[in-house]
Amino acid sequence: MSELKSLYVGSGQKIPKEGIKIQLDLTQLWEYTKGEAALKIKEYKDKNGKVHKTIDLVIFPLKEQNQNQYRTHSVKIDTWEKPTNESKEQSDNDMPF
Repeated sequence: MSELKSLYVGSGQKIPKEGIKIQLDLTQLWEYTKGEAALKIKEYKDKNGKVHKTIDLVIFPLKEQNQNQYRTHSVKIDTWEKPTNESKEQSDNDMPF
């Protein structure tokens, strides 16, 4: 699989009415986007020609034993990549039958 290591950039906290409050570590995010996560930045232009840069984040609940009243979720850069046809063909060829 072509996944990068986990690039944690913050934490989340459950709040009332099924919400999640996110504390994003901009220092860590900035460092990752200059290095390991640089290829994960997407860029597009809006109808006025202004360039926007985005990056996908994923939020998952922490294991029960790691949760506390201030931190219930982890926030990290989404490093998952869709498998290419080439890697799919290779895995199909590796079948033992």
